Amino acid sequence: MNKVIALMLSAGAALPAFAERDIYGWEFLSASTSAYTGSIGVENVSSHNREIDMALRNPALMTEETHNTASLSYQNYLAGSSWATAAYSRAIDDKNSWGAAIVFAPYGKMTETDIYGNEIGEFSATDFMAEGLYSRLLAENFRVGLGFKLIFSSIAEERSFGFGFDVGANYFNKDKDISLGFAVRNIGAQLATYTDTPDSRDRLPWNMQLGFTKGLEHAPFKFSVTYTDINRWDLSYTKYNEVDKNTLDGEDLEETQEIKWVDMLMRHFVFSVEFVPRDEFSLVVGYNYRRGREYQLADSRSGAGFSFGLNLNIKNVYVGAAYSIYGKAANVFGATVGYKINRPEYVETIEPGEQY
Repeated sequence: MNKVIALMLSAGAALPAFAERDIYGWEFLSASTSAYTGSIGVENVSSHNREIDMALRNPALMTEETHNTASLSYQNYLAGSSWATAAYSRAIDDKNSWGAAIVFAPYGKMTETDIYGNEIGEFSATDFMAEGLYSRLLAENFRVGLGFKLIFSSIAEERSFGFGFDVGANYFNKDKDISLGFAVRNIGAQLATYTDTPDSRDRLPWNMQLGFTKGLEHAPFKFSVTYTDINRWDLSYTKYNEVDKNTLDGEDLEETQEIKWVDMLMRHFVFSVEFVPRDEFSLVVGYNYRRGREYQLADSRSGAGFSFGLNLNIKNVYVGAAYSIYGKAANVFGATVGYKINRPEYVETIEPGEQY
């Protein structure tokens, strides 16, 4: 685990060198992978949930609570595409856990045209990721984790291949229901590019994140706040805000306002609140400020940025559903089904040092 800690420190040391590089490829690595992650606004590195999918946001969140858990998730993503995620986790003993996950994202058929716009056929595009996960309890309430992923993409006849790392840490005090999480995601490189042209190599969407989750002692609520993209300040696609129909063609840009400092700061934050009256049931509301601003039109309020979720735990089966709003015509529905091969009661009977 000394190597894991060293990797986390080296990622932080590399911050100044990469802070200005804010154009990335393989953005599917930043998307939601389950109903629960979709409902909490996607970006969260501190919320403890028995779903193994949270380990894809922060590998340190894979604990004995996710022992022998398998899950399958489906999402109908933007532009008619649909994604699937499968994950599994197993605890080796009271300190060590491992897991694996795959993400399959086919984007369907698209029309192929020549340089004159004439239709000449169809082509398809697909993204795929396979990740191995490992976490270890270093001290009481403190755990670190590491994920290694292989990434493959295809567009028509072109192929791309690469690798990436996720590293994370988590402090979780179960008695006080407080969790602090830190993760650096998608540290890696594209090994094979779509073309051989200069500057064709894409950078992975690496993201340094810090999160806080707190459950109330005398009320069934849990709150999360996540600060994303510590490694870069400017999260805008353009220097201008509230682009309306009059500016989409490039005219009247001088009439728009540059994004203010407070607005840019808020784009780094993701919020969520969970209503958990019982362990078997929870309702979730999340808000991703950046998504809300990017999908907002100047003359319309569509609820972009909000997400909602429902989670049920029935014995050793859990089911989750989420609805995320991106805009009037671009919303995402997600569903997750998980199976705890061993009941949670079994996990709680394990003595320290005993193998599972």
